[in-house]
Amino acid sequence: MSVQQPPWNIPDRTAPEPVLKIYNSLTRTKTEFVPRNGRYVKWYNCGPTVYDASHMGHARNYVTQDILRRIMTDYFGYDVHFVMNITDIDDKIIIRARQNHLLENFRKETKSLSSELINHILSAWRSHVQGKVGKGLSESDRPTEGEEESAWPRLTERIQDNAWKQECLKRDEKFDMYFSSAIRTLSAIHTAQSRLDNGQTGLDAAHQLIDESRDILAQSLDYQLSGTVTDPAIPRSLAAFWEGQFFKDMARLKVREPDIITRVTEYVPEIVNFVERIIHNGYAYEAEGSVYFDTKSFDNAEGHNYAKLEPWSKGNRELLEDGEGNGN
Repeated sequence: MSVQQPPWNIPDRTAPEPVLKIYNSLTRTKTEFVPRNGRYVKWYNCGPTVYDASHMGHARNYVTQDILRRIMTDYFGYDVHFVMNITDIDDKIIIRARQNHLLENFRKETKSLSSELINHILSAWRSHVQGKVGKGLSESDRPTEGEEESAWPRLTERIQDNAWKQECLKRDEKFDMYFSSAIRTLSAIHTAQSRLDNGQTGLDAAHQLIDESRDILAQSLDYQLSGTVTDPAIPRSLAAFWEGQFFKDMARLKVREPDIITRVTEYVPEIVNFVERIIHNGYAYEAEGSVYFDTKSFDNAEGHNYAKLEPWSKGNRELLEDGEGNGN
């Protein structure tokens, strides 16, 4: 009789293993999460565009993602490799850095309060009212060019009417911000003019005027002198500063750090090559210095479906303008 091992049975589970299910935006149902490589999960997260301070929207976004990440690692036991990208170069960063640079130079070069300085900022204020504030105004409310100051008291009265203000915000979602900048700058101009009339021409008075009108003045200086700022270190310095501030904010919120941080500036050659391949494949085209994705070519290609998440939204001009920031 041959010697045999004793029988063995698979033990019964004392409790069911948790199964992770995730809402699938394509099927609009919850489906089981199936990693490609056992318990190892790669997670790529789009980080911030670092050109200014973080706000509540950032906090809500990254705290939410941190909670989900902790659930996957601490409860479901996945080995999550978390990569965050930092957009440290784009139009917003370049423009903000350039404006800050021009404003700082202007501030350093200004030695006293003068009528020339006041007129310079008043001219910038008028352009701001016509351009930025004017986008949210109806045709009947928009002041005639050259009459911005005389029309302003009526506009400051009208903005107290919430219904009127909401109509302006429908035309331009940034209307309230632009209007507030105009109020602040005009008040600073009047204060500066009063000081000048009383013989106060000191450096502190000049700098206070510049500081309180910085949003409008920076745009005006940028319009006049943008071509003079060419040093790539200027936008990089701004991005590095705000990246550091962002991670300080995340630390205060107890958000776990990424396993790896990538930055757009570190992958520019790869990005250029990737875009060139998309153009070569016929799914993008160049126009006026920019590259645009060709949705029609992609949609007509076999195996591709551009609007697969919301096919009923294809061609919706309102959604398109909302996604593009209404062209502002």
